[in-house]
Amino acid sequence: MSKILITGGPGVGKTTLFTKILDSLVVMRYRVAGFVCPEVREMGRRAGFRIIDLSSGVSGWLALSLEKLQGPCKGARIGRYCVIEDDVERVMGETQRSLDNADLIAIDEIGPMELSVDSCRRIIYRAIESPKPGLFVVHLRLVNEISDRIRASGWGYNLYHVSLGNRDSLYQAILDRIRPLIER
Repeated sequence: MSKILITGGPGVGKTTLFTKILDSLVVMRYRVAGFVCPEVREMGRRAGFRIIDLSSGVSGWLALSLEKLQGPCKGARIGRYCVIEDDVERVMGETQRSLDNADLIAIDEIGPMELSVDSCRRIIYRAIESPKPGLFVVHLRLVNEISDRIRASGWGYNLYHVSLGNRDSLYQAILDRIRPLIER
């Protein structure tokens, strides 16, 4: 089974593209499992990142900025963020339960924060190794590591580099590539 990887620099529209593709697949009545990690801004500054299970909508904090954090950082510290492991563990419990019934596993994003929590890393690796099709936004610095892991699992992949110039045209290309994978 082939996996679809989306990558690119910050702010080029990876998450927007991912969300647009998922919205289309949900309208087509495909069952999607996985999670998303949108940024949260307060007064124009990034306060942190949420983590949201796609099937249930259960959410929590993936990471909070050190300025926003109340108390010491108990999870991994990545840049100016503290990973909130208890929230991630709770959301990953929901994601774990939904994977078996999914037509597609979708994750936005596979990055250092997500990989820093054991339960989240296990879900990511399970998704990569699964015979189910996958749609993954991958942090630019992790593309080689994730693509190597996919190949080691015996699966193929298509890698799409998103830029300001191609983000709109990639929507249809990726949708056309992923639908036959789901329909097998």
